[in-house]
Amino acid sequence: AAVGAPQKPVSLKIVPGEIALKGAGAAQQLLAVVAGADGIDRDVTSQVEWRLSQSGVANLTPQARLEAVSDGKAVLTASLVGVKPAQVTVHV
Repeated sequence: AAVGAPQKPVSLKIVPGEIALKGAGAAQQLLAVVAGADGIDRDVTSQVEWRLSQSGVANLTPQARLEAVSDGKAVLTASLVGVKPAQVTVHV
């Protein structure tokens, strides 16, 4: 493979791995990181598809910032072609 060529993704994770937003207006910036077959982690935050199971609990901005709306729990999923989706639980 050429130097700098993308490697096949091995795994995807969301950073932070646990999310707890305390109170209205609380927010958390999210990152999606993929581990390549070359062992190098790459930031793919802008490339993943983000989904939140309960939209009334938090809002997700296009810049991958999660903002608290009301008390509850939701599952945040990041999906990227070619690798298993990553999930974290969000507590508000």
